[in-house]
Order: sequence, then C-alpha cells, then structure tokens
Amino acid sequence: MTDTGPATSVPVWAPLRRPRVRRLVGGQFLAELGDGIVLVALPLFVFAETGSELATSLAFAAEMGLGIVFAVLGGMASDRYDRRRNLLISYTVRAALLTITLLALPLIVVAVVAIVARALGQGDNPSFDALLPDHAEGDLQQILALRRSVQAASFLVGPAIGALLVSLIGPSATLALPAAGFLLAGLAMASLPGIDLTFAERRAGQDERIGRTQFVELAKGMSVIVTTPVVRRLVGYNVAVFASVGLAMATAVVWYEVDLDAPEWWYGLAIAGYGIGATLGIGWAGSRNWTMSLPRVLLTLAPIYATCCIIGVIADLPWLMPLGWLLWGIATGPDQVLGELTFVNRIPEAARGRAFAGLNVVISGGQFLGFLVAGPALELTNARITTIGTAIFVLVTGAVWLGPALRNERPTVAPDPTANV
Repeated sequence: MTDTGPATSVPVWAPLRRPRVRRLVGGQFLAELGDGIVLVALPLFVFAETGSELATSLAFAAEMGLGIVFAVLGGMASDRYDRRRNLLISYTVRAALLTITLLALPLIVVAVVAIVARALGQGDNPSFDALLPDHAEGDLQQILALRRSVQAASFLVGPAIGALLVSLIGPSATLALPAAGFLLAGLAMASLPGIDLTFAERRAGQDERIGRTQFVELAKGMSVIVTTPVVRRLVGYNVAVFASVGLAMATAVVWYEVDLDAPEWWYGLAIAGYGIGATLGIGWAGSRNWTMSLPRVLLTLAPIYATCCIIGVIADLPWLMPLGWLLWGIATGPDQVLGELTFVNRIPEAARGRAFAGLNVVISGGQFLGFLVAGPALELTNARITTIGTAIFVLVTGAVWLGPALRNERPTVAPDPTANV
C-alpha cells in the first residue's frame, strides 16, 4: 500500500464548503449515527435475553437478509423516484419503528422491529449514494471519499454512544433513542427541495405502471456490476471481505461476553476503533493521487486485514481488539477510495441507483453469509479459533481471486487506478 504520488490540491472536506452538500451529508450522518447505536444495542439485547450465540448470529443474519430485499427495492426507487423524497420517507419510517420499542413488547417483537429499522438503511443507501456524485464540482474523488469518511465517522461515534448507553440504561432502552436522530435527518432532508438534479431527466418517458418491464429494467441496472469487467472482480472480492467482517463482528460479541466476561461497552469500543481507523484512512487516501492499480492495492491489503483480524484475540486482553480493528479501518482507506471512484466512473448515471443497490446486495450478501456461519462455528469451536479461521479465509481469497488480475496487468509508468480487475 504505497502512495507514490503527491497530495491533490483539494482536501477531502472541501465539498463541505458548499451549503447543500453540507446539509445533505449532515442529514445522512445523523441517520447512520442511529444505525451505529442500533448496531451495538441489538446484538447485546438479543444475547442478554437469550444467552445464545446462535440466536445472536441469526439476528445479524436476519438484518442482512432483509437488507438485501430493501436494497433491491431501494435501487429501483432510486432511479425511478425523487431520491430526496426516498430518503425523507425512509428516515420517517425508521424513526417510527424504533419509537415502538419503548412499549413493553416481547423479545421477538422488539428484535424484529429493530432489525427492520436498521435493514431499511440498505434501502435508502442507493438513493443517497447515487445523489451525492451529482453535486461534485471537479472534486468527484473528494466527494466520494467524504461520503465514506462520514460513514466511517458514524461507525465511530454511533457504537461509542451505543456502548455507553447500553451500560447506563440497558440495551432495550438504547434501541429507541436513535429515533431522534432519524427525525433530525428527515428535517435536514426536508429543507433541500430540488436537490435531485437528474430526476426530471430520469423521469422523462418512464411508464407510470409498476410491472414486468420495471423489474426487467431493475435487473438490467443491477447486473451492470457483473457485466462491467472493471467492477466485477472488485465486487467479488468485496463479498469475501465483508463475509469476514460479518464473522468478526458476530464473534466479537461472544469473545467479550463469554471468553473475557468484559463490560458491554468494550464491544462498542471495538467497532468504534474500526470507525476511527476508517475515518483516518479514507481521509488520507482520498486526498492523494494514486499510482498503484486497484488489484495491487487490494492484494496488498489482504494480509493486513488478516493480521488485524487476529490481533484482537491473540491474548485475553479486551483492549487488543479495538487496536486491531483500528488498524483494519485505516487499511480500508485506499480500498474504498479507489474502489468507489472506479465504480462511479464506469457506471452510467441513469443506472447508478440500481448499480449501487446491486453493490449493496452483494456486500450485504457477504455479511449475511458471515453472520450465518458465525453461530455454528462458535458452537463447534470458540471465538479465538473462529477469528483465526476468518483471517485465513481473507488471505486465501486475496491470493486466489486477485492474483490472476496482477498477472494480466501491463507494466506502465503510472498505472491507471481504474485498470481492469
């Protein structure tokens, strides 16, 4: 992971000088802040109520599985309807759902409501991800890196707040508090009429009816991620990486609660450590010109991901996992910056929402598999062995999936970061 180019003249945060971008990104940050809180509170709630590793991993898997469904529908809505309105509706519904958890309800009802509220985020992500690049003014790399930096920052602040709240008021009460963040995000979005700059163009000539044709177009729009060579291998690799993330996240709950008997807030700190690292890594990588090709960057990162995964469980010390995930987060910077720049540059704008939905589907599918495997793996072995197995999986995937791409590269003085992978 070497940066041989000079820093660009435009820092990652420069797009925030534009009021519309600032308000748009701020609203999404508040929503994803709520996601981060639920991310910590939900598994701790399920584990506290059931004491079951399998039930906890299934809660993760259910969230990802439902998220895939919402991502598909969200991708269609993103290219068909006003993207600002899509976000506004999603924020409002999610706030209402989490408010319901304040009622005295059975465990299964609270879990289902929280799972639906968080999974809905997969449905509004295509609208936001497709909306933001239209507001680039010669700073596309920076605005994309800004989006991922804000997302990473929410992964830092949300879990940290969630972990603190869980220790103070318990996981059940903590689940309801993010509703306030979703309401504030809705207010921010309501103040931005006309921000979907390409809505009229996309709308022209569309059939008002929702029928077979629309679902054919949905499939075509999503399939662009596997029919575009430059994107296909990146997407496949991301499935494997996010499967390892899912395994690591589910395993961490058991590692802290059972193996270390540590307070709940350590789990939140581990996820927050990843958020800190990702914020720093994306901010650094997004402000630079890269001369390494995307395949080389990804293959370089595979052993770093694997090493960071193992760091947290090499000794019975709770602070090691936040350290390992901090380094893991930093390493994702070049991956996300170059990967997303490649993605946006190669995908037609008219299909961008559906393409982002397709990307979210395969990434969520990877996490879904990771969460699904975590429960049986933990019951058959233990948290340490499962984590080490996850690291080996990342290494093997990197070598097998990306190695051929390196052999096909043509040597050049300054390889194109968007070279075919």
